[in-house]
Amino acid sequence: MKIFVKFLLTVVFLVVSVGAVSAQVGGNLVYGDSVTGSLSQASPLAFYTFTGNTGDVVSIRAIALSPTAELTITLLSPSQQLAARGDGDPFNLGSLDARVDARLAESGLYSILIGGVNAATGDFLLRLDGRGPVSPLGINSGVPIVADFTTDPSPKYFSMTSTEPAQLTVLSQTPGFLFNVTIWDAAGVVAAVVSGQPQVSLTLPGGEIYEIAVTPALSELLGTVELSLGAGTTPAQPPTSVPAVPAPTDRCTVSSGGAVNVRSGAGTNFSIIGSLSPGQFLDVLGVTSDRAWYAVNFNGSQGWVSASVVVQNGPCSNIAVVQAPAAPVGQQPVAPTPTPTLVQVAPGAVTATPTATQQAGAPPTATATVPPAAPTAPPDNDYRLDLDRNSGAQFSEVISHPAGDRSDRVTASVTNFDSVTTFAQYNVVVVCSGTGAEFVRWGTTANAINLGCNASVNMIFTTDSNNNNVFVTLPDGSGTAYVNYTIIFTKIG
Repeated sequence: MKIFVKFLLTVVFLVVSVGAVSAQVGGNLVYGDSVTGSLSQASPLAFYTFTGNTGDVVSIRAIALSPTAELTITLLSPSQQLAARGDGDPFNLGSLDARVDARLAESGLYSILIGGVNAATGDFLLRLDGRGPVSPLGINSGVPIVADFTTDPSPKYFSMTSTEPAQLTVLSQTPGFLFNVTIWDAAGVVAAVVSGQPQVSLTLPGGEIYEIAVTPALSELLGTVELSLGAGTTPAQPPTSVPAVPAPTDRCTVSSGGAVNVRSGAGTNFSIIGSLSPGQFLDVLGVTSDRAWYAVNFNGSQGWVSASVVVQNGPCSNIAVVQAPAAPVGQQPVAPTPTPTLVQVAPGAVTATPTATQQAGAPPTATATVPPAAPTAPPDNDYRLDLDRNSGAQFSEVISHPAGDRSDRVTASVTNFDSVTTFAQYNVVVVCSGTGAEFVRWGTTANAINLGCNASVNMIFTTDSNNNNVFVTLPDGSGTAYVNYTIIFTKIG
């Protein structure tokens, strides 16, 4: 069987290398490249190469730009052996994307084959990231270690080995300093990603060697963080956990690790008729043509859930496309009920405990008008949002790409400061839904818009500095996108 597999892969490589019509030759890539491609019936495969060295850690992501492009990635070694394969993205469950993470075992020219599940066709974005081997600093249980970014903002690497489950805690020692953490296992597979946090605790399974990278979340604010290792614990409700109840295997269902709204139609401008709870499964009746919403059986009636917040289970490859109901006349879009996930965790690998529970506050008194659902977002001006110093708030809008308005700036200010209270701090997170949500980038300064959806930062307001900006955009290369976003300001203290 192994000989057959090797022979088959070699044949595939030869077919592609001679430029046969069955494959699209995409060219040679280097680490950091992003390219677009397309799969069709005439060219059901796309072929790329890159040069890697022994010990390099690579991450390959294929992001679907078409609602029909359910993708796969095959990575072949320089000797044309199967090095890795992926037909899903553990950090974007329920999507059409694919992801492969690997530590390269030899030096030479590697091959990437992008294909479609069940010969699926459509456009995609391919992203190749990689780095060479590092010399990490070991972390020992009970002995804290400090990562100093005050003079050198470059990534700091650490390693840990534990025979038993262990809890890694990363804590900012500088007020306002936020960090990112990425953790790889010995095979180079990403086990967890943390974005824009001041503190996080991760429970890592035992019997494994882990490599840890810590970087500043914002280039304009630097500081130090402390890493410590202790006995492992299992959080009662990991934010990215999947239901413990086994999913049905005889039919297509959807489920979620958190509470999800069930609506009367395919859009946030439809009323909420109930909720999908953790551990609950709803039978899928169909999917919209853009695969953004599922029609489900909810208590004997048809309901709708957003594909961006649920996971498919069971035989779902042949879901029927159904016509979504028309929006109620005159009904304004309803801001989604967000469930921010600040820590991304590969299923079954790592559990995570954020240090604070984030809740959406009262609706803001912003003067912005939420545009109706449309293929493109209408042009608009910058927005202002007034925050009461005693509570939180949230703000919702729409951006689109390539047509329509694709960038917004929201300026927030705190009201009700007085001679005694002259300081307020908020945690700010942006949550997104819709086609192309994975491309959204946001930040607090115009020259550092580098955070993705579900990342968060802390904002400080004072009587002398009472204007903070949030920039949200769909950058070049976002394909065709129409995204609803919500900025959530949660009062701290």
